[in-house]
Amino acid sequence: MYLYFLFFFVVLIFIQCVFLNKFLNPLFLISFFWFILSSFSYLSITDYNPISDEVFIIVMIFISGLTFGGCGACLKKSYKIENNDAFYCSAIKIFHNLKYLLLLPVLFFCIKACVIFYFVGVDNYRSIVFSTRDNVSILFGNPYVELIYSIFIQPVVFMLFFLGVVLFLSGKGSKVLYFSSMLYVMDSISMMGRFNLYYMLVIIMVSITYSIGINKKLKYKLYKISLVIFFVSIIIGLFRYGDSDENYIITLMNTHVIGLSLFSHELQSLTSLLNKNIMYGLGTFSGLSDLFSMFIRRFDPSYVPDFFRMKDIVSFFVIGRSNTGVDLQANAYYTILYTLYSDGREIGVLFLSMIFGYVLIYNYRCRRNEINFLFFCFFFFFLYFSVFMSPLEMRGVWALFIYMVLFRFYIKLNNRRGNL
Repeated sequence: MYLYFLFFFVVLIFIQCVFLNKFLNPLFLISFFWFILSSFSYLSITDYNPISDEVFIIVMIFISGLTFGGCGACLKKSYKIENNDAFYCSAIKIFHNLKYLLLLPVLFFCIKACVIFYFVGVDNYRSIVFSTRDNVSILFGNPYVELIYSIFIQPVVFMLFFLGVVLFLSGKGSKVLYFSSMLYVMDSISMMGRFNLYYMLVIIMVSITYSIGINKKLKYKLYKISLVIFFVSIIIGLFRYGDSDENYIITLMNTHVIGLSLFSHELQSLTSLLNKNIMYGLGTFSGLSDLFSMFIRRFDPSYVPDFFRMKDIVSFFVIGRSNTGVDLQANAYYTILYTLYSDGREIGVLFLSMIFGYVLIYNYRCRRNEINFLFFCFFFFFLYFSVFMSPLEMRGVWALFIYMVLFRFYIKLNNRRGNL
């Protein structure tokens, strides 16, 4: 069966290359990443249970949707070139207005986290840094403070990082990139998490690959920044797994395929709510509804959006066994396929992936406009990391997207003022 999947994947890659006139195009990178991780899981290369044929078929439907949507964006021959000076002026204004408002809380929680490391230790910090229904975050001390930080601080810092990369590659300054990188690294230390650093590495490498007209000097500087981020992520990983019996490389590989194994488990389970309920769009907009539900919870603390009520019922279950003989349990990190499938089964996966593919390639082809290059980087990040978790379910990603849309309107407003 795997040979059929491989053949169909090669056909899709050929179609992508024909329409985009480039082998190393963004659709190829995302499709290859999804396919190779699915292959690792399907061929039982990792510690988790292998995915079923049904899940691999859904993965191929997802890649097909991206391909068809991206090829559709190629049918339009020309795109409007916008004024990049307005992008630069707007980005610099936002940076100067927000830099100290962001620095103070990020620095405060980073210092507080280091103090907690000293007294509590690093080993169990990750399990107590986030609030649960039973316990409050040891870092934030209040669920509302944690909520405000995750909606108004972290996404804005990430948006500044996107802006910093685009401005740096256009040769219009490095302050935004260096400052936002510093904030994002401090945030990673506060959460003892590596995914923030992984985000940064992928965005930088993609920006270097697909930026138009970047000179070698700027590339060299970005490579040095990437190297620093890589070593910081390794250090954080060693702190988290230094005393563990698990191999760090194996753990890293398992992290990449856990979502696929969880999705496969749910599809094969006769009692799974995923096989009983169709959410008709509630899954796709679940992160957005969760973003607004925080105001409802202020008056009704028991309120939970319908989609998350379905996922809350999912309990821990064994989906593999480590090389040391320990059962591997999980109930989180579902891929975006869980969300799309819950909304419309295979048709929902195909339709929504076509939209994502179209938007990605539309902005890719317009990347001479810095605002389009910004959105291209965002949607590449969105699709690349959707194999780990569903960005559609993350209120932070929705907040980031909303801030970027508002930034686009801010640029248009500045353009109108300049024309008057």
